[in-house]
Amino acid sequence: MKGGIHKCCLCGSGKYFLVGAYDRAAPRENDFGIPGFSRSIFRCSSCDVFFNDRDYPFDYKSDYNQATYCNKLRQVYDRIMALPPEASDNVQRVKRIIEFTRRAGFDRHMKILDVGSGLSVFAGRLIACGYENCAVIDPSPLSVNHARDYAGVKTAVTGELKDWNENDKVDLICFNKVLEHIKDPVQVLGLAGKMLTAEGIAYIELPDGENAVKNGSAWEREEFFAGHYTAFSQKSLEYLVDHAGFEILQSQAIHEPSDKYTIYAFLQLKR
Repeated sequence: MKGGIHKCCLCGSGKYFLVGAYDRAAPRENDFGIPGFSRSIFRCSSCDVFFNDRDYPFDYKSDYNQATYCNKLRQVYDRIMALPPEASDNVQRVKRIIEFTRRAGFDRHMKILDVGSGLSVFAGRLIACGYENCAVIDPSPLSVNHARDYAGVKTAVTGELKDWNENDKVDLICFNKVLEHIKDPVQVLGLAGKMLTAEGIAYIELPDGENAVKNGSAWEREEFFAGHYTAFSQKSLEYLVDHAGFEILQSQAIHEPSDKYTIYAFLQLKR
């Protein structure tokens, strides 16, 4: 295997099968300047996660912003914020999070941490809804400066989740299309438990590989693009959550306005 993966990157099993092997990027795939581009998608026979065999790294401090947003963060932010509700993944995300957390007893004063904030469209929408106690953390200084200077985020930190002060507890921690970019999502999600208040909630969104392969090839579907280590099914979601020390309060597979197939879940620490 070209990327040197000889076991599932989620559960460590050596039992998996090939979904597809590709020697060129898909038409909608971002150009990360990868020489000799190739990727192979496998599906684990044990935990049911899909994983990418690739050995080229991404620099999320600079390369990802350049390829994804062409360093035009403000223009892309404004365009997404202007989308009508029925065409916006983010509007739907904020709506379900507000509804769920209200039922759980939280109000607009709850403290929120968005991990891997990117454009900070999520944080910007929450702030517009009156949830001003929203902090972000992102490895890109460009994204962090944009969050603070343009999206109105008061607390914006450059770094990874491990760089957040564990004593600064939050009521809600969010991973919106983030964990699939991480080599060890179990470890990172597990770390989130240390950042939560006693009644705190984690919210995750993951690419839904199971439904994506039913509606296109792994080559053309965004859920499997080279920036992702993994894509999920309900079974692999449950594996991830359980091994990170959480339990599922609610989860659902959805087809978003952007055409992404996604699994979202609200989690709490195991009692």
